[in-house]
Amino acid sequence: MKNDVKRINGVKVNEQGKSNFVLGTAIYNIFEAIMVFFSWFILAYGSDGVNFVLYTTLFVGLGLNIASLVKQKKLGQKIWGSVCCVVGMAMSSLCLLLALPTFVLLIVGLIPQFTQKKLA
Repeated sequence: MKNDVKRINGVKVNEQGKSNFVLGTAIYNIFEAIMVFFSWFILAYGSDGVNFVLYTTLFVGLGLNIASLVKQKKLGQKIWGSVCCVVGMAMSSLCLLLALPTFVLLIVGLIPQFTQKKLA
């Protein structure tokens, strides 16, 4: 039998009404928060190849968070977690000297991305 996929406004959701894409982005943001935390050490002692990988993961995360923001908007969920993550990723993509505020914004943005609460 074919499983019927539940969709809300064209976005696939699981049984709890949460988007699996947004949950996957939140898991990626945990990885990214760890990368940003260690970025000062990576940039101080790393090579150009390591720096390229770090910036590539930042830009991938920025794209994932923008897509999550759009999906959460379509689902009628609170978007401030995704906004925090987008702002944090954009800051670090421009200048990794802003790694501490990025780390804080990623941690703050993770909680609402995991919970995915509906707007009241």
